[in-house]
Amino acid sequence: MKRIYLAIFGLPKPQREHAQLVDVIRTASGGEFKQFIVPGGIAFMYESENLPWNLSFSKILHTGDTKIIMEVGERVLLEGFGAAEGWLNTRRPRQ
Repeated sequence: MKRIYLAIFGLPKPQREHAQLVDVIRTASGGEFKQFIVPGGIAFMYESENLPWNLSFSKILHTGDTKIIMEVGERVLLEGFGAAEGWLNTRRPRQ
């Protein structure tokens, strides 16, 4: 069953390897994702059957980098993230 996730990566010292985050998310989601910049890092909203702990970020993230990956439920509020909000609205049933 596909679920929608929000992944936020705190990248205090951006490195070339961080570009590989897009590849991991693209593979996990089959291309169904939206990428956006957040203060101090990057975030993704994506749809996947893969559970977050089955994704490998160990060779990409460095000491001091942080990540949080959450499942997005039915009730979520997004303000100021127009791209993520639009992407999410196309994947959820209208109420």
